[in-house]
Amino acid sequence: EAEGGKFNGFGWPPQNMHTFGYPGTKDKYTLCCGVSIAASDQPNLNKGWARASWEQKQKIIADHTYFELGMFYFLSHDDKVPQSVKDEFNRYGICSDEFEEFDHIPPQIYIRESNRLVGDFVMTQNNIANPRYQPDSIATASWWLDMHMTGKYAVPTGDGKFTVQLEGNFLQNSTTVKPSYDVPYRLMIPKRGTGTNLFVPVCLSTSHAAFASTRIETMLMSIGTAAGVAAKQIVDGSAATVQDVDVLQVQSILLSTFEQHIHVDVPPTDLPKYYDVAGAGDAAWNGRYTLQDADFGGEITYHYVSSNPACPNQKPCSLYAYEGVWRLASYGQEVFYVGDAASQAAGLPPLKGWTTADGSEPAPILTAGPITMVAAAMKFV
Repeated sequence: EAEGGKFNGFGWPPQNMHTFGYPGTKDKYTLCCGVSIAASDQPNLNKGWARASWEQKQKIIADHTYFELGMFYFLSHDDKVPQSVKDEFNRYGICSDEFEEFDHIPPQIYIRESNRLVGDFVMTQNNIANPRYQPDSIATASWWLDMHMTGKYAVPTGDGKFTVQLEGNFLQNSTTVKPSYDVPYRLMIPKRGTGTNLFVPVCLSTSHAAFASTRIETMLMSIGTAAGVAAKQIVDGSAATVQDVDVLQVQSILLSTFEQHIHVDVPPTDLPKYYDVAGAGDAAWNGRYTLQDADFGGEITYHYVSSNPACPNQKPCSLYAYEGVWRLASYGQEVFYVGDAASQAAGLPPLKGWTTADGSEPAPILTAGPITMVAAAMKFV
């Protein structure tokens, strides 16, 4: 593609490495990607990579090298290429002081996507476009659906002419806000019964489209941290399988030790219909708390209420958050039990880690009921 004597494609123009912090005095450039018909991506050459043998992969790598160097030579020498484009390409060449032992060609091909885990939860494009609160989230992600082409074909247009048709590519719109979403623990573990000691913090349980967003390194670093924290429970024997790991404990360590962001900063819209409270020293606080809403000055708020007639202070036993801390209390009067702050970054009541305020020991534990969807504009009281 030549427009006004300028080449458009092949990831052009190359990016000067000084822009990325290269400290040397020599100008060095990197050439990558692109989604035009003349892009350096060549998806038709990578077919079979995921299941290929070592020998087959070496051939795929060699085919890519031949394509890249051949395309560069063609654009800098062929008589059918406009002279202005040839002049532009002839300004560049293989770097003489890089990868000398590999004939100045990088030895590692860029594998953007290959085999992925299939777990009990598979993240899809819909999970990213319409994010929901994930109770077992161990990281957050923030990136567009950014997909390179999956096919490049010469399509006949008649009279012996052809046009190049791309398939499968969609680029992010950098003028829009990147979608943010929770990354559940389930993304990195196998289905129950198919693997008991395996964490997969990179080749996650996602669809092809979703992986275009979940592949970003900053998120993978956070998932790797979570995998290490979770693995300790396997090593010390407190969890028999990766599916049995206490995710609440993992979340607590990620928050307190690593100060890791594990939930996006929006209120959840998927809430349990009720919580069952059990084990409290004051028996009146045990039982089922159902979700209720109220209108406070035009703002819809949510809380959970028990119908137990034995509740003290002539008020219903309430489960609600105040200044970010969940409590079991006679609303506005007396607090009996307080939730663990380190376990409630999700905006929902912690299931474990409650402590006693005005109530009697022991503190309770909670069990969440089935999920229901509520209005997005809300807060807890």
